[in-house]
Amino acid sequence: PGFASPIWIASNLTPLGNNSYRDDFSVYNNGSLPNGAAVQLFDIFFDPSLYLQSSLTVVEPTALDTQWSGIILYGTGPTDPAAFDVLALGAGIAVGQTVSDFSVIFAYLGPGPPGPLPFSVSNPSTFAQIETGTTTSPEPSFKPVLFAILIAYGTWRIWWRRFQS
Repeated sequence: PGFASPIWIASNLTPLGNNSYRDDFSVYNNGSLPNGAAVQLFDIFFDPSLYLQSSLTVVEPTALDTQWSGIILYGTGPTDPAAFDVLALGAGIAVGQTVSDFSVIFAYLGPGPPGPLPFSVSNPSTFAQIETGTTTSPEPSFKPVLFAILIAYGTWRIWWRRFQS
């Protein structure tokens, strides 16, 4: 039995300056593919109105070179998104496993920081789409959030005591 949610792809965005970013992706196979299949082919899509297509550059560590092939596939028309197309050269990502360090560098054209990206998981033999989803950002650690709340509360208490005097 599969899960209601698609495969999980986490995005870890690093600003490089001048509207350039590096996005490091981690892919987790939660078992939602039919028959407990491994993730062997996925694409992450970059909208040409938000991402400078000519700037998209794949950055893969040497460790992944023998296990995965990642390339940028450009759309056929001016509004078609480019895709970071990643194919397993071996067994892929088994259920319950995560593979990290799939990375792309790009220039961002939109306002604010880049947001979630659409993705698809496909059958590597037929190229039929099996699942679609949207990348997620890692949840912030609770400790920095708690620390910020405590600082704000302490500042407020100091201000309130001075105000009351």
